[in-house]
Amino acid sequence: MAKAVAAKKRSVKSALKSSSKSTPKTNPKVGAKAATKAGAKAAKAATKAGAKVAKAGAKAGPKAGAKAVTKAVTKAVTKAGAKAGGKPASKAGAKASAAAKATPKASASRRRKTRASAAPIVEELYFRSDSAYFCMLLNRRTRSMRVVDFRAGALPAKRLYIQSVAKREDIQKVITLVEKDEVSSWTRVGFVREGTIPGFYKRSDGHLCGCVIGDKTASEEISDGAVRLSERTINAGKKAIERIPDEIKGVSVKEIDASDALAARDAIWKAPKARPVSSFDSFGRDAARLWMEVSCKRSKPNYISAEYQDCFGHALIEVLRPPESENGLLAVTQGLRQISEMLQERGIVAGFSFVPLDDVDLSTAYLAAGYRKTGLVAMGAVSGDERKDAILWTRKLANPAGEGID
Repeated sequence: MAKAVAAKKRSVKSALKSSSKSTPKTNPKVGAKAATKAGAKAAKAATKAGAKVAKAGAKAGPKAGAKAVTKAVTKAVTKAGAKAGGKPASKAGAKASAAAKATPKASASRRRKTRASAAPIVEELYFRSDSAYFCMLLNRRTRSMRVVDFRAGALPAKRLYIQSVAKREDIQKVITLVEKDEVSSWTRVGFVREGTIPGFYKRSDGHLCGCVIGDKTASEEISDGAVRLSERTINAGKKAIERIPDEIKGVSVKEIDASDALAARDAIWKAPKARPVSSFDSFGRDAARLWMEVSCKRSKPNYISAEYQDCFGHALIEVLRPPESENGLLAVTQGLRQISEMLQERGIVAGFSFVPLDDVDLSTAYLAAGYRKTGLVAMGAVSGDERKDAILWTRKLANPAGEGID
């Protein structure tokens, strides 16, 4: 029995020795290099997978996007890392996974730059058939679109085509401005009547119909909570204008070149922590622009622009960013008052603007400049890198018959 056990031990030792000889020695440097190279491949694969899934995940929201990206990246890293083996690949994969997790939460300026670099920021697209003819003014910076309809009619093809373009271009909000008798044709294809601009067509009002792009045929409407928030914002603004005098002194308001205003716009939109509320991009077709710089002591300069069309007599007025101080509020208020006067001198009848629903300071400035709320627009304003519900502020600057202003 003892002899059999001893023989078995010798057999095992001989087998181990033979296996040791037949197995090549691993060079630590070569192994590390191979693992690192494999790790780099894993990182590249993970980043590529993350980019693909981030695009799809963005439609489902930042949280859902992050989960999808993480899942895809983990799968890619595991697969590539298994081939490479070793800790270097795991470390590279971990870094790639962490970078991919951050993809949906990238800085605001990076997302703006990505959207703007792929195609023209503002583009005119046309749709024409036997029964429909309209222009879509697409703004990729603000993820919005305005439809200018040349042929009235409630056609489902309008909504289907507009929605397909909007989804393809990641557009969140579509609006159209029409006369009263055309409102019903747009509401029948899923749009919602959201406000009125008095004197938009000089002698008649413009009615704003909007659509929040989603999977439903009917558009989302302003919620009861948003209505209450708008009331709180306006009430706070009415209290705040008691501090603003009728004649504001110490404020500089000057007309500037478009290049200076657009340079300031670009700087604000690229700043990671900035919160621009306007883009100064084209809203209408073949329109003219005014550019103003407003400043007050101990406050940063701000910029106001008005895009106006003489043929219709209306003007979109935009403030680049909200006031950041009491002096900044005075400067914006005085700027809005003066640019409104300049528009009136040019024969413009209606002024209007879209302001985020929760922006008390900017709403205060419009109230102090004689504007009033004539609508609430779902997802109607930009605030930094997101869209928010908006107050439609309007002011009838003059009577088209020349009988004075409101």
